[in-house]
Amino acid sequence: MKKLMLGFAGETSSGKGTATDLVKAWYPGTPSFRFSDSLRDFYRLLLQNFPQLREHKVPRLFEDHVAVRLVEILKQSFGSDLGATGTRYVAFHEFAYWLVGRFMPLHSGSWPETASTADLQGISTAVRKFFGEDTLERAIMFRVAQSGIEQPCVIIEGIRRMVDISTLMNDPNVPFRLTYVEAEPSIRFERHQLRNEKPGDDKLSFAQFLELGQAEAEGEIRSLRPHAHAIIPNDGTPKNFERRLKKVVMKMVAEILQ
Repeated sequence: MKKLMLGFAGETSSGKGTATDLVKAWYPGTPSFRFSDSLRDFYRLLLQNFPQLREHKVPRLFEDHVAVRLVEILKQSFGSDLGATGTRYVAFHEFAYWLVGRFMPLHSGSWPETASTADLQGISTAVRKFFGEDTLERAIMFRVAQSGIEQPCVIIEGIRRMVDISTLMNDPNVPFRLTYVEAEPSIRFERHQLRNEKPGDDKLSFAQFLELGQAEAEGEIRSLRPHAHAIIPNDGTPKNFERRLKKVVMKMVAEILQ
């Protein structure tokens, strides 16, 4: 049975998380996948495969120890053999050099159990640089294919750039639908303060909140709007948003299953 791959995008505090929660309530057991999942797995597998990192030691020669296991770590994290022979061989070794020469030394004094935002950003940039901009997208598709779920849809979270979903959007054989959730800045600001996910969020002024929205990353999110299969306003009551979202999602699921 085909599965609808339902992606949610939108600016900060627009209601993406609420949309995800609602779909999971309508279809219990529906899994969600984030682009950062594979990056977190990669970090975890580094610590698992190289225990000497916990002792604050970095292997001197990646050929001796790191490269032997790196192919399998990449395969487990991203769902493909990024270290295969041929065109990816050079990229693999360049990535290994980056890992040992640039990334590992950053943690020579401390290796936390959980990857920081900076860690995830660094791994993401390197993986896309050496193996292609669509690496994380391919990893998502692999995870969805391997999930073996019975529900009619899966949710893709953390969509921030068009390049992240270019294959999903352009392949007619991939049942992907992008839904963009939007709300007025003043409403998003109120929600952002109430949610207070990060220290200081409740202390932000409206001007500071608007300034955050001018960051490059937020601009890339807004550029997704013209490409969305559906745009759902979330300026009104929670009930209205739920009604609009349910109508859109049910229609998308029906189209995929017919």
